[in-house]
Amino acid sequence: MNDATVRDRLDYELTVIERLGFCDYFLVVWDIAQFARRAGIPVVGRGSAASSLVAYALGITNVCPLEFDLPFERFLNPSRTDPPDIDLDICWKRRDEVLAYVYTKYGRTRNAELGTRNAEIQNPKSRIQNPPRVAMVSTHNTFQVRSAFREIAKTFGLPLDEINSLASRLPYYGGTDLRKVISLLPECRGFPVDVEPYKTILALTEQVIGFPHHLSIHVGGIVIAPDSLTNYLPLQLAAKEINGSMTGADESVNGAAFHSPLSLWERAGVRDVLPTQAADRLVITQYDMTGVEATGLVKIDLLGHRALSVIADTIMAVNSGAAVSEDVTQSSAPRAAAMHSRDGCATFPAGPGRRDAVLSSFDAGRLSGDDPLTATLLREGRTIGCFQLESPGMRALLKQIRAETRRDAIIALSLIRPGPSASGMKELFIRRRLGREPVRYVHPSLEPVLKETCGIMLFQEDILRVAKAEAGFSLEEADMLRRAVSKKRSKEKIEELRDLFFAGAAANGVPADATEKIWDWVGNFAAYSYCKAHAVTYGFLAYQTVYLKSRYPAEFFAAMIANRAGFYQPRVYLEEARRMGVKILLPDVNLGRRTTEAEYGGP
Repeated sequence: MNDATVRDRLDYELTVIERLGFCDYFLVVWDIAQFARRAGIPVVGRGSAASSLVAYALGITNVCPLEFDLPFERFLNPSRTDPPDIDLDICWKRRDEVLAYVYTKYGRTRNAELGTRNAEIQNPKSRIQNPPRVAMVSTHNTFQVRSAFREIAKTFGLPLDEINSLASRLPYYGGTDLRKVISLLPECRGFPVDVEPYKTILALTEQVIGFPHHLSIHVGGIVIAPDSLTNYLPLQLAAKEINGSMTGADESVNGAAFHSPLSLWERAGVRDVLPTQAADRLVITQYDMTGVEATGLVKIDLLGHRALSVIADTIMAVNSGAAVSEDVTQSSAPRAAAMHSRDGCATFPAGPGRRDAVLSSFDAGRLSGDDPLTATLLREGRTIGCFQLESPGMRALLKQIRAETRRDAIIALSLIRPGPSASGMKELFIRRRLGREPVRYVHPSLEPVLKETCGIMLFQEDILRVAKAEAGFSLEEADMLRRAVSKKRSKEKIEELRDLFFAGAAANGVPADATEKIWDWVGNFAAYSYCKAHAVTYGFLAYQTVYLKSRYPAEFFAAMIANRAGFYQPRVYLEEARRMGVKILLPDVNLGRRTTEAEYGGP
């Protein structure tokens, strides 16, 4: 790519962002990400925001959209009716620190007295210090079969033991005709469906299924308003308290000294917005995500992520452990590393020449994607413990497509979804990838668009590119088409877009039979399409974990177990470590640590 291409893309994106009024939104997300990095908290943006070069330039995402041909219109365009959101993945152990920063810096408002006064009237001990400009988004949990039965049975005065016994036999489904479902299930044999008060309880259970039960907190959604949130929606206090102090005071982990909470906030450059209390109650919206967006507020997702913590802890352990013994690191003999924890410890030989592999300047986001050791693990499906790549189906797929590069991991993340398997696209891709079947294109103009995926549509962005190549749609119009077919818009709207598609294809000289085939392909594909921007950002993290496992398995598996990460139980990762030459030792009270760590110079 040349400088002119980059400037044109940036100019276009900035124009759209300013026109749609999202400048402040981008700057707030940038500020949150900057705070996390200054405080040493791993953070990375993901999802459709990776399609934005502005987000990449601001350091919000670590994916260059130009490198992976990610159209900005997939994230934001003037025709988009619903607001976009930027997802930030944050180290799960320190996410509360980021929330505390957001509540502290953006929650203060001159007009906050109303929210504070109402809260004090309800509960004088619960003083809201940072409302009401900031709140977590709520989710509405609804009654299901078992929960509805439990609550209604309690009102009839049934003993708790009897309620638990009966509810455990009920199915999780079939709320519209519960009596019929019960009659068909062996585990419900003998259930007193025709005996009072159970007959009435079951009848009432059917009526309340789907009703709101209670509010919960969205997994990561947070909204920031320009003024008091009570001007837009109702709020309430959550039971969760948000701690405004930094983690790890007066500790030393993996050789890295942790400073006091106050000094960490000062070093992060936020001394002027320090919390006024050690802990405050979270403020949440009483509307769920759909209701919040209907008010015009834009949601930011701050999501706890264990894979980020695993990567960061692995790098920290390698950096600290590599300097333990200069003689050992320079030796040609294998270097011993030990993995200690409360559950046990393990030792195994690390590779020779470790001094050259010290990660002091390691930047996982800049891995080239063609590392030979990483390629070996991918090709052989030896990815247990690696983010998004460790399920049995995924490991089998990696072997089937002979994955080796970061782009292969990105493609695998999309192929493994149920849609490609059910539609036969996965098998078609594998056959073409391995040369067992020639790559064919419905029309020659699709070759430059679908060459990367062997002639099949795999990503949501493919709809945009196909519509542009075949029918001359602008990317903005193409995204409208993607939304229409994927979200089952009105039949009239789809017919209108179909007419435009056929007219544009005819103008480009595409035969009618080919156009019909492509149109049917687009409509069917929308049912299982996957956002490429999301696949790319997750593919980056996945590739990083394979890279670290291939070179630093002791540190990597220690971090996996310490962070309780992954698809499997810890014993599976211990067994995988054993397969990589690890000797598992019994627990030792003299060697145990607060968390699982790698040590060197062991037996």
